[in-house]
Parts: sequence; C-alpha cells; structure tokens
Amino acid sequence: MSKTRDPAIEYCRKLVKEQDYDRYLVSLCAPRQKQSHIWAVLAFNCEISKIPEIVSDSNLGLIRLQWWREEIEKLYASQETKPSHQILICLADSVQKENISKESFEILFSAREFDIKCESIDTLESFVTYIEGINVPLLEMIYQICGDKINKEIDQDVLNHLGIAYGLLKFLRAIPFIESSQSERFLPDNLKKSYTDSDVIKMIADEANRNLDIVRQYDSLPQPFKAVLRLSQMNLKQIQRAKYNSQDSRFQKQLYFKSLAIIL
Repeated sequence: MSKTRDPAIEYCRKLVKEQDYDRYLVSLCAPRQKQSHIWAVLAFNCEISKIPEIVSDSNLGLIRLQWWREEIEKLYASQETKPSHQILICLADSVQKENISKESFEILFSAREFDIKCESIDTLESFVTYIEGINVPLLEMIYQICGDKINKEIDQDVLNHLGIAYGLLKFLRAIPFIESSQSERFLPDNLKKSYTDSDVIKMIADEANRNLDIVRQYDSLPQPFKAVLRLSQMNLKQIQRAKYNSQDSRFQKQLYFKSLAIIL
C-alpha cells in the first residue's frame, strides 16, 4: 500500500493535503512504505471532524458519526469486509496490516461527539482534555503504524504532551480564520468572564509551552514526531510575536517554507 497510484490511496492523500496540510507534512516525514496508512487515518479524521460544519442539526451529525463508528467496527470484526467508501477501503488495508488500536478510534469518536453536540467548555482543564481527545489518538496511530520502522520507543506520556501542545497551538492559530461563535464556544467560560481575549490566548499558549517543555526533554524523537514538535514551536513563536493578539497581522501570518523547516 505504499504506491499512491491506487485511486483510494490517492483520494486520501489529496484530502489530507487539502484539509490538514500540517499533518500531511508530518506524514511525509514517516517511512515511505507507511505513508499511505497514515493518509488513511488522517483522511478519516478529516471526514469526521467536518461533520458539525455540514449538518444543520446535531442529531443528524450524531447519526453520521454513528455510521462511521459502525463501519470501523466492521473493519475490526472481519478481515473480509469490503467497504465501498474510498477512506474505508484504505483503512481496511491499514487495520489488517498495521497494529492500529481500536481504542484510539473510540477516543476520537467520543471527542467528535462532543463537537457535534456543541457543548460549551467551562475550564482550561476541560479544554485541554478536549484537545487531547482530538489530537493524541492520531499521534498514537501514527506511532503504531510506524513503530516497526522507526526503531525508537516513545513513552505514552510524551505522545500525550506533544498532542496537547500541538492541538492547543493549532486551535489558537485558527482563531482569526473561524467564526467567532465557534472560537467563543471552545474558549473556557471561566477565563472569558475574568480576562481579556489576549490574556486567555496567553494562558492557553503558556499551557502549550509547558507541555512542549516536557517533550523537549526527550532526547531522540522519531522524525514524524520531531516534525510535530517543530510545527508546534513555529506556531508558538508566531503567537508570541503577535503578543497574543489574534487581530495582529503577525498572528494571522502564514508560515511560509514550513515544509522545509520541519524536514531539515
């Protein structure tokens, strides 16, 4: 499954490149023969993460999410399942050939269910838990896919802190480009009531940096995870340069040449 000429693989690759470019760059840092399996996982994440945006009613969103949940169940229940959806075709091959944990899928489903229900977030701690739920499972699956090729063990604790830091900073950098109602829903209520938006952004960025400090103590990260660390540090630096003001042009500035920066 390493050639991108297969239509299902190419579908996943293009979807990830268009909708989740940073993680697409991360996938290119993985061993070549593992990249298509990573694209399958990331394409699946793109598909379920956009559900709240394409449904007019949360119940319809939950039905759509349940369909995906049942399809993933089928992949683990039988090796003979022949799905028709391009993403599921790739995932069926990946689940069969790679050591991808079903539990990682379940954590993603739970976090995306929270998305669809449009529940508000009360505290920084609950926001971090949400961010962990939509980011760490993806790093876990990438590690599970690459494990036999990178020859380096990573503690679960490192994956947790890296996923949290990356997710927090990715969310902050997206604030200028998403509807204010969406960003307001996710910013912790108890902080919004007591602090300015810039203060809240700084608190979240500081929490991300605290997690990055733990990851930086790890001597030898495999290349895909080193790329995630570099992307996180680049986002943090951009936010700090803008003095945590999401309206500052430096906050909104695109990170050019980042593909070169994370590979070198």
